Amino acid sequence: MAHAATCSAPREGSVSGPPAHWLRRLRGDEEGAVMVIAIFMAAVLVGVIWYTFGLGEAMLFRQQMRAAVDAAAFDSSVVHALGMNILAMMNIVMAAVLSILVLLMIIFVGALLITALAVALLFVPIVDVAAAAALPELLEFDEGMFDVIEAVQPWVFGSLTVLNASEGAVAIIMPWVGFIASNTTADSYGGAVTSTSSFSPSMIPMRAPFFSNVLDQKLKSKLPTIPLPGGAKLQTALKVPLLQRYGLPVQDDIYGMLCMHAGMELVDEVATMLGDVGAPSGITGKFGQILGQVVGAVPWMFCSGVDPADILNNLLGGFSGPMISNSRVFSNILAKAKDLTGKAHPSMFPMKPFDETSNGGDFQQVWSSATGSETLGSGAITGVAIAGGPAASPTNNEGGDNQDFAEAEFYFDCGGPDGGRDQTVLGTSDTSGDWQACKYNAMWNMEWKSRMRRYHQFQWDIRKDIELSLYQGLGVDGFIKGLLPASLQEGSLAKIHVLDPVKSCITSLGSGSRSGEGDMGSCPLPIGRWKWGNGGKIGLGPDSPDGYSMDQVLH
Repeated sequence: MAHAATCSAPREGSVSGPPAHWLRRLRGDEEGAVMVIAIFMAAVLVGVIWYTFGLGEAMLFRQQMRAAVDAAAFDSSVVHALGMNILAMMNIVMAAVLSILVLLMIIFVGALLITALAVALLFVPIVDVAAAAALPELLEFDEGMFDVIEAVQPWVFGSLTVLNASEGAVAIIMPWVGFIASNTTADSYGGAVTSTSSFSPSMIPMRAPFFSNVLDQKLKSKLPTIPLPGGAKLQTALKVPLLQRYGLPVQDDIYGMLCMHAGMELVDEVATMLGDVGAPSGITGKFGQILGQVVGAVPWMFCSGVDPADILNNLLGGFSGPMISNSRVFSNILAKAKDLTGKAHPSMFPMKPFDETSNGGDFQQVWSSATGSETLGSGAITGVAIAGGPAASPTNNEGGDNQDFAEAEFYFDCGGPDGGRDQTVLGTSDTSGDWQACKYNAMWNMEWKSRMRRYHQFQWDIRKDIELSLYQGLGVDGFIKGLLPASLQEGSLAKIHVLDPVKSCITSLGSGSRSGEGDMGSCPLPIGRWKWGNGGKIGLGPDSPDGYSMDQVLH
């Protein structure tokens, strides 16, 4: 039986059909077409995600670095400002201690004047009998006051010496405390910052407490003099300006300035004990300024305690009356005074701002640096660079990518004091904000503060350093003193209104200032007509710590 041949169509989905038919169906099939685009977009999104992640990580990393380095600089500058405030407080304590002797000397000098008046009245008829009767009692009181001064002054002078040495020690130690504080800042940033540190010129001490003053006195008598026409002489001095700074930008002031503030402090203490006696603080403050100027102008009379022989000789020594010349009391006073005269106390000085510094000066700056984690730094760079493929930059930390630096400064708030119980020297003011107007008050008020500032390299004012060296080394200061009355040469009045303006004027030559940088008024020299390059300042290095040029530094 014959079988008929059958032909059936291929089933749907079969691939056994003709190739052309299969390709036609594949070309017309639209299912899964978006996958082609998705593959390319996925690659782009992966890059974007990595870039965004890396960028965020880099931003957070840099933010942590910036916060850490700013905190390191600010923490250290705060400690420096604290050190300056401690020194100001210790200055005030020195003035309070010396005010005890000032009070005793005021009473003693007043008593001597009354005794001298009683002696003069011996030549006046009618009242001579009363004067002769009162004179023994007056002399007895004088001797008693002298005994009190003799007993008190060693304690006063010893305390001042200890306080001066302590101030020097504080000035040396506090910058290193700030350095230690800046080193601990990195611990607060969870491993993103591995180390922080700081530096300031104050960390390099140039003077030793007490011993430097003793050495200065021993060498002073051995230094030569320079003869001048007319018989005048310049007494050379071993005073290198940079070597006068202890650690913090402070140096020894003259004793007359301490004497002046002791007079001001005495009025404050009396006013406080009397409850201001109903007088406004402005009146008592002004009276204190006037008394301070009087006392500070002649420290040999009110603050030495060892020179009553001069006072007695001036007031009474020329009288040869039998009641005085034969008086046991008067003889004892003169004998004791002779024993006390000339006893040296080489280190009883308060602190003043360093001659080469001012608000905004480089000696009041603190620089800090921070180093970040190598792992986090590289990871951030890798994340940002991975989207660039083969063209990506290297993933290692180059150009200081894991380093940062900052700067802060400590300064005296010239707008803060000048009110209440603040000590303000007569003729100066803090409210102007001008350093030249408030520098005499800077170490007598606890208004030292700190702030951040734009980064710049340390600059050494070599011009002023040379001029100060010549001025002090040649003894110009001593020569100008010699032109003043002997009784005023070591006083605060001569320093503030004569010596300092002359020094500021001479040591401002070539600075570009027309009035004299550091003066208290006009300068008669035409110092503004010529100028050293950059005012005589030399920068220590043109680049930032991470190797970039300073014109590329944005912070």
